[in-house]
Amino acid sequence: MNKILLKATPLITAVLLLTIMAAPVFATGAHLWFYSVDPATLTGYPPLPNPEDYDPNYIDTSADGWILEGVVVQGDWETPFSIWLGNADNSDTSYDTTVVISINDAAAAAIAGMTVEGTPVGAWNTDEADFPLPAHGVSNSAEWYGFVLVNLGALAPDGKIEINIDIALNSGADLDEAKIHFDAYGFSTAEHGDEPDMKSPFSHDGTFVVPEPATIFAAASSMIALGTYAYKRRKQ
Repeated sequence: MNKILLKATPLITAVLLLTIMAAPVFATGAHLWFYSVDPATLTGYPPLPNPEDYDPNYIDTSADGWILEGVVVQGDWETPFSIWLGNADNSDTSYDTTVVISINDAAAAAIAGMTVEGTPVGAWNTDEADFPLPAHGVSNSAEWYGFVLVNLGALAPDGKIEINIDIALNSGADLDEAKIHFDAYGFSTAEHGDEPDMKSPFSHDGTFVVPEPATIFAAASSMIALGTYAYKRRKQ
C-alpha cells in the first residue's frame, strides 16, 4: 500500500496544484458582456442572456479581428449611439468597472472629439505596452491606433448599464474603414490591486462601425446563423 501511495504522490500533488491555480479563474472568471441592444429586451432575460446566443448583432465568425466573436453596433457617426455592458456574474459586484475603448487609424483620422456618458475622453494612448488587457485581435492589429480608459464605477451582479457615446468628426472625415472597439474589466472586491479579475472575454466584446449595405449584412447574418451551432460545438 505504501509503495502505491508513493507512486501516486506526484500525480496527487500535480492535481492539487492545478486545482489551486484554477480556483481564482472559476471563482470569478470573465463575466462582463457587451450587448448591441438593451439585454432586457432579449430572450432569456433575466438573468443576463449570453450575447453569443441572443444578441441579434452578434458576429460569430469573421476575417476581421475587430468584429470577430462580438457584437456590432452600426451608425452614421454623426448621431450619438450607445452600447450596453452587463455584469453576468450573479454573486460578485464589478468594482471600478472600466471600459477600454480602442480606435483604428481610420477612426483616429476621422474623430475630432468623443464624449462618453457626457464626459470628454482624454488623449488616446498609442503605446501598445500600456494596453491593460492581454493582447488580442484588436491590439495586435496593424490598424490599431490607441485606446482610452473610462471608469464606470460599480456594476451590481446581473446589473447592466447603457454607455452613451457622442462623436465629433473632422471636416470631410472618411468613415469607410473606421472602427471603435470596446473591452471591459473590473474587480470583484472594492479594495483591490492592479490586476483585474473580471473581464469581458474576447467573445463578448463590441465594435462600432459604419453601416454595411443591407443586403450584404443580411446575407452574412444568414451564413453566420447557419454556421453557429457547428462552430460552438467545435469550441466546446
